Amino acid sequence: MAQLQLFELHEVLENGGIARATLLHWNGERYLTRGGKEILVHSHAGSHGVPGDRGYCFLGDSDSWEVVGPLVSEQSMG
Repeated sequence: MAQLQLFELHEVLENGGIARATLLHWNGERYLTRGGKEILVHSHAGSHGVPGDRGYCFLGDSDSWEVVGPLVSEQSMG
């Protein structure tokens, strides 16, 4: 099974679209974007968001990072 990764958008992601994002990493207290790998996320399932929104993705069989579920703003993630 593919491992889920938390990411943060750098640009608008539209339904069915592609956007630049950064994989986040845990520093023991919170998730950080600094030092994270830049990726392109693909919204095959219709997820959408704006810069700063966060969500989960996985590296799919298509060899692309696919978004899973809805995206939320960083503030609402606590």
